[in-house]
Amino acid sequence: MFNNCLRVTRLPTDRPIWMDLYGDKLAETQVAEYTQHSSRGRRNMSRYLKTILRYGDVYSTCSTPQKYALVGQLGAVSRLDRHTFGYEFVYPVLPGARTHQGDDLVPSLRGDLIPTDAFVVLWCGGYNVWTDVDTLFQALDAAMSCDPRIVFVSVGGGVKLKQNDCYERFLAMIETSAHRQRYHMLGWRPVSEVPMYYRAADVGINLDAFHYETLLGTRTRLVEMMSYGLPVITSLGCELSVMIRDRRLGLTFPIGDVTAFRDQILMLARDSTQQEMLAQRAEHYATHQLSFAETTHPFREWANRPYHAPDREKGARRWDLREIEYYLRFLVRGLLWRLWALERGD
Repeated sequence: MFNNCLRVTRLPTDRPIWMDLYGDKLAETQVAEYTQHSSRGRRNMSRYLKTILRYGDVYSTCSTPQKYALVGQLGAVSRLDRHTFGYEFVYPVLPGARTHQGDDLVPSLRGDLIPTDAFVVLWCGGYNVWTDVDTLFQALDAAMSCDPRIVFVSVGGGVKLKQNDCYERFLAMIETSAHRQRYHMLGWRPVSEVPMYYRAADVGINLDAFHYETLLGTRTRLVEMMSYGLPVITSLGCELSVMIRDRRLGLTFPIGDVTAFRDQILMLARDSTQQEMLAQRAEHYATHQLSFAETTHPFREWANRPYHAPDREKGARRWDLREIEYYLRFLVRGLLWRLWALERGD
């Protein structure tokens, strides 16, 4: 990822380099700045990103939207030139899934932690700064008021980032609820236990707030839930959520829409046929179209016969006299532009 891509630019090698930028660093930095109320580190991050963008031969991203964002960033550092015309710089490598043989831990939630006839809504993973806990609580509490079988199980906790208090805010909201006994906040659990919760739940959920990390990124927890045959409900934002909606692999709702999210939970709780249909479709798609064999295909093909980007081939690196002339003209025009701007300012 980002740090390793930066490290490889320091290696004394001329071998072709594939760089995996799993998430847009500019969008992630914007989130960090917002939560920390500080722009500290932005200049260094931008400098490091430009270094990465100049040294790679091929790049991969976590989504198609991030692919096109990265193409724009490559253009900003002059990688889109006459040498690379028609060259495929970036490949999206979506989160992948593996098949499961049914040898996971036997579910022990029902009859132990929760009633055997409960409808279990599962959250699994971190509560990051972009988790929409307000919509999450309001929709869950409203659904619980309509259906006494609905319970919420959370496996995960707050992500350690400065000013990230969304998990603590969620816990505080739960304490005000008349249904607080139906919220089971289990915190972080061993990875080996996670399949047990997927098997025991009735639906897995994901909620995001609106910002560019949501639109450019992805949510691997959705693919993992689907691969275990767990129906999902997610806010519409990342490319994966749009795939879920368009291919009818799960249920979706607009970001921040409490009523729509509540209604999706209630609909699945009341319709076991719909629940089973979504589970089968989601599992098949995750373990076939989103299998690692499919998602990693571009990288495996390249790894069999690695190649340099056209602008990093030896012949493309030489500056001839005309290139030097163009560069000098660029410097002179920049100087004249500044002088003209100063004159107009007077």
